[in-house]
Amino acid sequence: MRHGMTLPELVLGIALLGLLTAVAIPKYRETLDRVAVDRSAYALVAAHHRARIAAVLESQPSLLQFTPDSLVIRIRRGSGNSLYWNGPGPAARRVQLTGPGKAVAFSPTGLTMGFANGTWELRRGQAYRRVVTSRLGRARILR
Repeated sequence: MRHGMTLPELVLGIALLGLLTAVAIPKYRETLDRVAVDRSAYALVAAHHRARIAAVLESQPSLLQFTPDSLVIRIRRGSGNSLYWNGPGPAARRVQLTGPGKAVAFSPTGLTMGFANGTWELRRGQAYRRVVTSRLGRARILR
């Protein structure tokens, strides 16, 4: 009775394992890229909704600034702005953000003021999403 494996069997097993790994890794990376871009897009939309609700609840204008490193909501109080909320930007997930550099301002009624319509693009690897904001204070993700 024989126990163990011969050298050719061991080499064949390692070769098959290497081949399966070579096929699986690119698909795994594509999935990770897609998940990171989707999470970043949903984070931008959630920050947009949060800024709109903050303006209504505080009865003060709010400002939402999208930057690669952070998402920041400020409430206008008197002559200055106070920090209301701060979250990580897309760069925390190694996602590139491009779009207008201006802050989105919400009135106390929840509608946007001044600059409102904007398109932000999120990209990592081959994964790509666009977040579009409207003058009425809505945000949506285009695939």
